[in-house]
Amino acid sequence: GIPDSTDPDDDNDGLTDEQEIKLGTNPKDPDTDRDGVNDKDDYYPLDPTRSSYSGNNSGGNVTPKPDKPDSIEVPDHKEVKAYIIGHQDGSFKPEKGITRAEMAAILVRILGKEAELSSVSSTGVDAEHWAAKYIAIITKLGLMVGYPDGSFKPNQTITRAEMAVIINRLMEHIETGGKSFSDINGHWAQTAIDQGTAAGIFNGYKDGTFAPNRVLTRAEAVVIFNRQQGRSPLAGADQQWSDVSQKHWAYEDIQTASIDHENKEQ
Repeated sequence: GIPDSTDPDDDNDGLTDEQEIKLGTNPKDPDTDRDGVNDKDDYYPLDPTRSSYSGNNSGGNVTPKPDKPDSIEVPDHKEVKAYIIGHQDGSFKPEKGITRAEMAAILVRILGKEAELSSVSSTGVDAEHWAAKYIAIITKLGLMVGYPDGSFKPNQTITRAEMAVIINRLMEHIETGGKSFSDINGHWAQTAIDQGTAAGIFNGYKDGTFAPNRVLTRAEAVVIFNRQQGRSPLAGADQQWSDVSQKHWAYEDIQTASIDHENKEQ
């Protein structure tokens, strides 16, 4: 969690430029939302109406999430649509790291924004990338951000900490209190990790760690998204992927994330 001393921190707020890009704050301004609190110390660095930690560590208090610039609504359909796809060889590669491009595509599908793909224009250095239009939609919504040089680095993998920040932006309410992990104290994404844990989205590992800097696998990603979306694991369907047997720890989660099916709970 300790930034490399060579990482630039142009605004001297204690967060490196790279960390600020991941958080969505301005690397050139130590107080992005101009509320008088340094970005590093601000639990809500993008919300000028709030600046401090809400609630206490013993509670379970829920604070309304501030409105986002664009309305982000998750569609509620009886038919549950797949939001992640496998590979052409029939495999899913559950232990492979998930890329920023794949994450952008997943978010567009989850939010039901696929109809916008035909009308959005892709620009910048990644304009020819297969996920360029997905990226354009998601960056406009503010769920992911690009880099100062205009790139998005679509093929770069995502860490578990970065996933926590994305989930935090999707959450309708911010919950606080409950357990934390032994390896996130002082980490730039600690707040997002704690809030996602309080909401029951993150479990961490058996040794009490979260491993925030570890690359997020495709299997971990679908388990986390399913929890955030309230998707039940899918049992009974035929095995979809050649490399994900019924013995795999995330088998039913991968099934529900990658197969169109009826939501029997509705």
